[in-house]
Amino acid sequence: MTQFLAPQKRVRDPQETFAAPKPSCSSRIRTHKFDPQTTRSNMVKVTEFKVGMTCDGCSSACTRILNKIEGVTSVKCDVEKQQILVEGDADENAMLEALLKWSKASGKSVELA
Repeated sequence: MTQFLAPQKRVRDPQETFAAPKPSCSSRIRTHKFDPQTTRSNMVKVTEFKVGMTCDGCSSACTRILNKIEGVTSVKCDVEKQQILVEGDADENAMLEALLKWSKASGKSVELA
């Protein structure tokens, strides 16, 4: 990810005369080397599920179930959109199986979006 730095404003010293040399353009140029390994390690895998959640109880149950799976770093449930976003490198099939087990018991629908 390239990061652009804003040029820093120079504060004028009241003792400084107006004839002081200005910094050259080259002193403000910053270079950023692209490193694919670093970029890949900073990327976060997000898995989306469509779940027939109708209340906060459903949301809490899904969050609790998914947080038990190894590799899950965060779970965000949206009851209105009936959507779950899971961050982490956990296996999609393991997450889907856990949610399907919950859906059979609760009668809710679950699918990988």
